Amino acid sequence: MPDQQPNRYIPAHVEAFPYRLPNFANRLNGSGSIKIVAIGSSSTIGEGDIVPFTYRLETALKDKYPNRMIDVLNRGVKGQEAPDELARMQDQVIAEAPALAIWHVGTNAVWQPGHNLDDVAMAIEKGLKLLAASRWMSS
Repeated sequence: MPDQQPNRYIPAHVEAFPYRLPNFANRLNGSGSIKIVAIGSSSTIGEGDIVPFTYRLETALKDKYPNRMIDVLNRGVKGQEAPDELARMQDQVIAEAPALAIWHVGTNAVWQPGHNLDDVAMAIEKGLKLLAASRWMSS
């Protein structure tokens, strides 16, 4: 992507994340490459004129850690919600054994009609349990 204001219409700013990410921190403090996988829908993949947050995240991390190989994989699919993303979780996230997984979930269910919120909530719960039980989460 060319160097430009990443999002002409959306101001970008960094917020402190109040939770510890020990697996990711350990990988940053170690050696070797670091892989992050982001799964979600159009807000993940970068809909319309929006540069995906995954690109901005990778750029910011590479700027901060210039001697590290850091890859952020974008697994966004337009229009999906938690049940569809959960179906992709094993192959597109867990199989990658990332240092960090980002699941941008719940957006379509809130503002688009036709989503069963109970199904969405159940899929989110199952997905979080699946991620927490993954072997790479403790490595």
